[in-house]
Amino acid sequence: MDAGRISSLIIEVARGIFFTSLVFLTVAFVPFLSAMMLIMIPLPVLFYTEKLGRTGGAAVLIFSLLIVGAAQQAAGSQLTIAVFLILGCLGLIISMILKRRLSIGWTVALAACSGLVFIGALIIIYSAMQGLPPWEMIYRYIHTMVQENIKLYAQLDLPVEQMQFIKENAGRISRALTYTFPALSLVIIAAIVIINIIPARILFRMRGLNPPEFGDLSRWKASDYLVWLLIAAGISLLLPGLAVKMLAMNVLIICLFAYLVQGLAIIEFFFQKKRAPLFLRLLFYFLILIQQYLLLFVIAAGLFDLWIDFRKLHAPAPDVDQRP
Repeated sequence: MDAGRISSLIIEVARGIFFTSLVFLTVAFVPFLSAMMLIMIPLPVLFYTEKLGRTGGAAVLIFSLLIVGAAQQAAGSQLTIAVFLILGCLGLIISMILKRRLSIGWTVALAACSGLVFIGALIIIYSAMQGLPPWEMIYRYIHTMVQENIKLYAQLDLPVEQMQFIKENAGRISRALTYTFPALSLVIIAAIVIINIIPARILFRMRGLNPPEFGDLSRWKASDYLVWLLIAAGISLLLPGLAVKMLAMNVLIICLFAYLVQGLAIIEFFFQKKRAPLFLRLLFYFLILIQQYLLLFVIAAGLFDLWIDFRKLHAPAPDVDQRP
């Protein structure tokens, strides 16, 4: 490699460190933007890994982590560096999987599973350092978060009966979240992967990179066989044994998430078909975030699409007149 190319590469890495660090620091120190930008942490790492290669992307991530870590140490930020490490490494993972040119389903599944394995390894290492079993450490962390949420709910003037119910069942809620931690983590990682892949494709095209070609994502659907896994998980919840119920609940959550994504694809299909304006789409997705009951309708749409075929993806081909 000649001196000119080395100099150009160093400049690009420095530029990547600057922009990635800027995103990290914004998440760490700007409260009203941190909630929105937190899930977008993988995007700059993903972009610069695609642009600079695996080594360049890793360098961007490492130096950005050092910068935000030093800034947090100096300012006493409450957001742990582990969050940036996990989500930044997820950007590297997504980039490596995108190079395989798999379907969107396999891309998200592999990236989510890889991210879950990485988080599991960190939990095992940290629990060993603390001298605690991994599940006990997870339970303590979740129970602390539940208690913090109870304090938050107390400031929202919720009904006294509802607050009392939450306080009395805080332990059960914490145990339920601990039992379903694998599936919930997998679902959250998969959602983050999807949210970062969609703008990454646009960014790749704008910068002349080779974007992944997944086709029309509004026509995506889960495998027809997934419904049998959903039914089996539902039936297994009725069987005795805590281990069986734990496994069934985790499988059920993953299946419902797949149908949620399919339901969103159906809604996006009709938005495109009706040429709905952007503000109407954003309003609908915002309502889903604040009104979780809408999620049930979206999941139901994804599930019943197996029989109703809302988008007519399996419509028979029109008859061709064979007469001379």
